[in-house]
Amino acid sequence: MKVVEEEQLITVMDGPWSPTGLIREIVDSGTQEDPFYVMDLGKVVARYHRWKELMPRVEPFYAVKCNDDKLLVSTLAALGAGFDCASKVEIQLVTSIGVAPERIIFANPAKMASHIRYASAVGVDVMTFDSETELMKIKQFMPHAQLVIRIRCDAVAAQCPLGIKFGCDPVTEAPRLLKLAAVLGLDVVGVSFHVGSGASETAVYARGIALARTLFRAARDAGHARMQLLDIGGGFPGGRHDDICEVAEVINLALEEHFPLGSVRVIAEPGRYFAAAAYTLAAMVHAKREVASKDCDSETHTMYFINDGVYGSFNCVLYDHQQVVAEPLNDNGSPLSPSSVWGPTCDGLDCVLPHVRLPTLNIGDWLVFRDMGAYTLPVASAFNGFPVPTVVGVSFHVGSGASETAVYARGIALARTLFRAARDAGHARMQLLDIGGGFPGGRHDDICEVAEVINLALEEHFPLGSVRVIAEPGRYFAAAAYTLAAMVHAKREVASKDCDSETHTMYFINDGVYGSFNCVLYDHQQVVAEPLNDNGSPLSPSSVWGPTCDGLDCVLPHVRLPTLNIGDWLVFRDMGAYTLPVASAFNGFPVPTVRTVVDARLACVLKELRPLTASQFAAMRSQVTPATPLHTHTRPQYTSVEHVNNIKYNVAKIEVTTN
Repeated sequence: MKVVEEEQLITVMDGPWSPTGLIREIVDSGTQEDPFYVMDLGKVVARYHRWKELMPRVEPFYAVKCNDDKLLVSTLAALGAGFDCASKVEIQLVTSIGVAPERIIFANPAKMASHIRYASAVGVDVMTFDSETELMKIKQFMPHAQLVIRIRCDAVAAQCPLGIKFGCDPVTEAPRLLKLAAVLGLDVVGVSFHVGSGASETAVYARGIALARTLFRAARDAGHARMQLLDIGGGFPGGRHDDICEVAEVINLALEEHFPLGSVRVIAEPGRYFAAAAYTLAAMVHAKREVASKDCDSETHTMYFINDGVYGSFNCVLYDHQQVVAEPLNDNGSPLSPSSVWGPTCDGLDCVLPHVRLPTLNIGDWLVFRDMGAYTLPVASAFNGFPVPTVVGVSFHVGSGASETAVYARGIALARTLFRAARDAGHARMQLLDIGGGFPGGRHDDICEVAEVINLALEEHFPLGSVRVIAEPGRYFAAAAYTLAAMVHAKREVASKDCDSETHTMYFINDGVYGSFNCVLYDHQQVVAEPLNDNGSPLSPSSVWGPTCDGLDCVLPHVRLPTLNIGDWLVFRDMGAYTLPVASAFNGFPVPTVRTVVDARLACVLKELRPLTASQFAAMRSQVTPATPLHTHTRPQYTSVEHVNNIKYNVAKIEVTTN
């Protein structure tokens, strides 16, 4: 292996090489501490040629949401691939590298009006739909669009099923929508389906193609004379050991039976097929801890902490249900033992591998993770900082959002015991007690009860002046200060599973679990949707979905809401905790912005308080009378209402630190 050229972050290799070999060279240089990827462009090129060899009739339209790395996108563009885009941002990315709009399909059945207008402006005419409201929206903003009806056709098993979110029923809904499109004067030119991301069943493609044949006939009967496009979606495997030989045979036979050569144009939307195996991740062990093994009393369990986690590249473990494999970069020959691998953040959810057998690793050793190119980088966020603390006392954390107050008393009593043990062991400077977080933060929450428990326990175990006491409240300060506003940009009526006489309405809003509502997954938050304006309509079975093309992007699967229209807004309160720091711009949908609102009298005082010291804060409290909270609704931003409240409880012994 020889490096013959290196420009920016592109390395040109001469002769045989491997990702692990290159990683070893980089690590051995001694200059690398942060996690990094090695991308093998050769794998992308090889996969493209393999696709064309096995399925020459099927044009690959790369799913940009899978990995929007510009180098990857540019390589596929140079090879001649088309692109599946789901948002304005993804269309901008693809067109910015010179891809003609004819090589793009806007494959999002629930599009925002502004994104439709943008697609129209740049000439991206082909787009999908699966509902009546989407047809009405397209009629208003882009009546000349070339429409592709998306039907539901689910694989028996898939990493990420998508049919729950997108795709009309091919028997009960599709014929009606085709007739409606004809009445509206809209041009339907094709049929699409998606079997689910990472599908493990191949026969599903044959079922989908057969269904599409039936709908081609129905579309022509409804007056759509230009039916010419079949989009068989994604779901193709992408691991380094995966091949598409079997699925290609199924697709080719089904096309030969239902769509003879020359009758239609056939495209697909592979994502992980091109991206997954091309990327190898290297992450360093920066901490380790031995604990008693739950499985065997005679063995210990080693917790390894690495510098990437579920808030970074390993979001794929949560969002994409990926089974990652950790390989030590260097084999030291030690026996395998029970272990777990954890990310670097302070969240207990940040576990990459809860149960794995690894050789003994030391701090500074590296782990390699292959097949990491799909649904990793686009969703990664920069959450939490990782400073190494100086040990001068005892700390505990009862758990974020704890509902038990007595646990603080138990923690303080345990800390008292450890203070004695530490001093007996020769640690003479034991002077700090950190009682952690876990404090409630909702607008209806109060800390009166927990404050009383803490004060009594401190009085018993740590008399005034004996130690410095700090706490780490997060959601207590943040949660209630932020209210989120999100707009309904699409809706769809489906048959209700609970009651045959009722329909179920799916509302699509412009924020989801990849944005602010990551708190639903990461923080187990129960969010409540409130219509901004009460139109008096009765409540009916509904669900609320985010804007991305992922079936996991569901904010509220079961909720009763009044009838909402496109352009209506929903309000979500208590949204300040564990939302923004983890949000990503996945699929090209931006993270919400913040509009901060402050009472005029407080603003005058704040101008004089930079930086704000404890004495200045006390002086400010004496000058400012809290105003009634402001209620401000902005589009498309969310509103932060900030004001000063009197502190009711005697917690003067506890200093507050925020991370």
